[in-house]
Amino acid sequence: MKQIKLIKLAALMVMGLTLVTAAKAQIYQMTANWSGASYSNSATATATFDLDVGALNMQLNHPTTNNGSYYSTTGAYGGIFPGFVSDLTLTVSGSSTGNGTFTESNFHYFLFITSTNASGNYDFDPSGNWAANIQLQDFSFAGNNGSNYPSGMPGKSMRADYYHSGESMSLVSGSSSLAPVPEPGTLALTAIGGVGAWFCARRKK
Repeated sequence: MKQIKLIKLAALMVMGLTLVTAAKAQIYQMTANWSGASYSNSATATATFDLDVGALNMQLNHPTTNNGSYYSTTGAYGGIFPGFVSDLTLTVSGSSTGNGTFTESNFHYFLFITSTNASGNYDFDPSGNWAANIQLQDFSFAGNNGSNYPSGMPGKSMRADYYHSGESMSLVSGSSSLAPVPEPGTLALTAIGGVGAWFCARRKK
């Protein structure tokens, strides 16, 4: 009888872990690259961040959004919806001012604007060179007011040290990879191992 209960408990643990894993399955590890070449300067910038594509697409298609545009506030500003950008690191170099490495706490929103796709919705597609995706109208962000942080400009561009006339740059490329998640078999072994350890400890008592 106890063994049956343990098997049921293990099954429930596996189901729970699988659901948690599924909920995280749309987290992408993103890279974005900017260049000042189109503005006749040598400034460059690279960003890496995690993007919750499921959360972003939910917001892009929400009735309160404006034709597929939505921004996620971060830091001290809070937000209506959960943020979809995390673990951001953005490095600017080659600018006359505003060089350095910045994190998401240095910004107060991240903006995606998309047009409708073949299905008639605003879903963002992170695959391939997502920066060149014609459906993506803009990807931008804003540094905290009055700071020397970089900030986005219309047309998928940015400016280093926005409030103090740093160099401008265009978004030239982007790549992504699906964040690794545990395999179902690993989850099952973890759950069964945990139940086995608990059962052994109970028997020793």
